[in-house]
Amino acid sequence: MIKNQSSAEKAVPKAPPVSMEELKRLNASLIRTNNDLMQYAHVASHDLQEPLRKIQLFASVLSESDSLSASDQQIVKKLKASASRVSLLISDLLVHSDVVNSSKMFRPVNLNVVISQIVDDFEIAIREKTATINVGNLPVVSGMALDMNQLFYNLIDNAFKYSDESRPLEISIECRTLAQSEVADYVDHPKPDHDYYDISVKDNGLGFDVRYAEQIYKVFRRLHPKELYKGSGIGLALCRSIVAKHDGVLFAESTPGFGSEFHIIIPQ
Repeated sequence: MIKNQSSAEKAVPKAPPVSMEELKRLNASLIRTNNDLMQYAHVASHDLQEPLRKIQLFASVLSESDSLSASDQQIVKKLKASASRVSLLISDLLVHSDVVNSSKMFRPVNLNVVISQIVDDFEIAIREKTATINVGNLPVVSGMALDMNQLFYNLIDNAFKYSDESRPLEISIECRTLAQSEVADYVDHPKPDHDYYDISVKDNGLGFDVRYAEQIYKVFRRLHPKELYKGSGIGLALCRSIVAKHDGVLFAESTPGFGSEFHIIIPQ
């Protein structure tokens, strides 16, 4: 009986050995995923939901007032629409935190459409700052549409937030396809048989010292006083998490006083 068990065990094929490099990659991916889940849960449960409930409550009260002019009613209508959009984002964040393999939800996303919608969202800010947003021909990538919306919205919002008041804001969004020899310079484990894009979001704003580049991607960490520049401090941290989830890399180049350029290295 024992002899038969031993023979059976010998007959079972052994799993191929896993390289140390692969183990490191899987471990890094697991750590990243766990960190993402913690950040998403915190943002959704504390930093977004409670302020949103108040906005929705006050907007509803205002919409029922008979003393508002037609233009004021239009403003309240936009306020309620914006609150609904944030609500959708929260729901999506919670879904992401529950999805083990989010790549199963990937679909072709036309970035030209995504950016066009975001530019519409910034209509008022563009007019107030006499800003210009120039957009080149962007690709279709495999990903989650709401993720891509949040990624580029945050990067454009960052450009508006840290613009130089002494000159009109200029933002340019361009894309180029990386040569295969270039991909390894940015991505440690590139996906085989995939082209990679370098999508840049460049502005002529305040810029920052690149010595502190990594600090801007940490949750609630910022390089400028929050009293002068509003924001929760999660925008760029979320951007990096989104890009990493899409098997890409996000980094920035900047010179104080001359603006910043964020590069999104992402597969097709």
